Amino acid sequence: VLYFSPNFVGFSFAASYTPDMSEDLRNKEGEAATRWDDNNSQSSENFSVAAQFAHDFNGFNLVAGGSGAWGQWERSDNAEADDPAWYNAYLQVAFSGFTLGGAFSYTDNYGTDTQMDYWVYGAGLTYNFDAWTVGVGWSHGVYGVENSEDTADGQNIIQADELDIIQATAPYALGPRI
Repeated sequence: VLYFSPNFVGFSFAASYTPDMSEDLRNKEGEAATRWDDNNSQSSENFSVAAQFAHDFNGFNLVAGGSGAWGQWERSDNAEADDPAWYNAYLQVAFSGFTLGGAFSYTDNYGTDTQMDYWVYGAGLTYNFDAWTVGVGWSHGVYGVENSEDTADGQNIIQADELDIIQATAPYALGPRI
């Protein structure tokens, strides 16, 4: 189920809900007719909300927003695993061809076995002139998590890839929307 609100004086919001209906167990031998399949380490019963404000104040543009999502781990090997949550926010201001923006994302209780929390954040600046837009951006955070078993003593090893990414861009617009 997904709902998008109309835009009211620059404000808008959205909400969604996704139950676990990836596969049902109806008509399978030995299964009840109304049960849904349990997929270990899959997030289900997810609820999300997002809001945004965007407005032009006589040549000064402002865009701000954020979102949150909450779910439940299915049949985890770790029965005490906390349910996952995801949050993000962003802010962008523009004036006289310059656009400055920043964003962050926070993941709470990532993984049913490792239960990691991590941040990713970044900022960027662009300048638009004629058909050119030049810019630079930077981000920092954990972009991947790997959970593997150490064969020597049977303990889990959690490896987080924490990276800094720097990017420079200079696109040229050939025409409207091209």
